[in-house]
Amino acid sequence: MRNDVNETSHLIGDDGVYENVKIRQAKVFIALCRIITVALAVLGFMALFVGTR
Repeated sequence: MRNDVNETSHLIGDDGVYENVKIRQAKVFIALCRIITVALAVLGFMALFVGTR
């Protein structure tokens, strides 16, 4: 059995093996949330420094 395959992302049905796209969608959503969080933090720090001048 292969160790590099994530078995939780595969669904087995009558027509064959399918890849579960919900896991991929969740990872994309989490990555976008992290990017937005970093961007908002940078904007917040910039607002603090520019606002005090």
